[in-house]
Formats: sequence, C-alpha cells, structure tokens
Amino acid sequence: MTQIIANFAEVSSRYDAAFVDLWGCMHDGLRAFPAAIAAMQAFRAQGGKVVLVTNAPRPRGPVADQIARLGIPDDAWDVIATSGDSARAAMFTAGMAPRATETPSSSITQPSSYPARSRKSCRFAIVKRPAG
Repeated sequence: MTQIIANFAEVSSRYDAAFVDLWGCMHDGLRAFPAAIAAMQAFRAQGGKVVLVTNAPRPRGPVADQIARLGIPDDAWDVIATSGDSARAAMFTAGMAPRATETPSSSITQPSSYPARSRKSCRFAIVKRPAG
C-alpha cells in the first residue's frame, strides 16, 4: 500500500541508508536546500548512511567541491556516487580488465583538491595499457 509522507523523518527509521539524487533533491544548481540538509544530518545522527547520487560525468572529488560551494556541508552525507566514477570503474573492471595493467601505487596520484574522504573511498585508478 502506498504511504504518503510529509517528510523523510516519518519513515527514515525504517532504513539503514538513503540514496539521494543531488540535483533537485539537495540543491537547485545555485544553492542548497536547507530542509534537505537538515533531513540528511538528522538521518546520519540516527546512524543512517547517506549516499549522494549524481549522473555527473566527473569523479566524486570535484562534485564534493561543487556541493560544498553550494552550501551542502560534509556532515550531510557519507559518500558520493557519480556516473563518471561508475564508468571509469566499469572500464577497468569489466570490458578493459584483460587489457589493463596495474601500475605501482607510488605512480598513482590523486588531485590534492579532493577531500580526504574522497581519496580514501577511491577504489580504482587510471592505468596504462601494455605497449604493443
């Protein structure tokens, strides 16, 4: 049966995680939505995990920088999932895996502008194809 709710708090205790679209749910492209931020902060305070989802083709680091500028604080979310990260991961774990080679971790660098949380949660690296 469909339940009509007035706000997320009415049902949030039923869930361990919330997958929240960024555009339109957390911001309008110019500014953050204060009620959405408060809802996600309250959910996290209850132990819930917030995954911000976006179809942005960029990695999560630049998206984290962008939403910070829009006014979405770090304590309103746990991780960002972007289509750009998903595409890169798919290339190197599925279709490209047989052709890709690992590079020594010392040669892989993360942009210093990425928040620490983004560096820790990054699970792939761009690698070079073998010569030939």
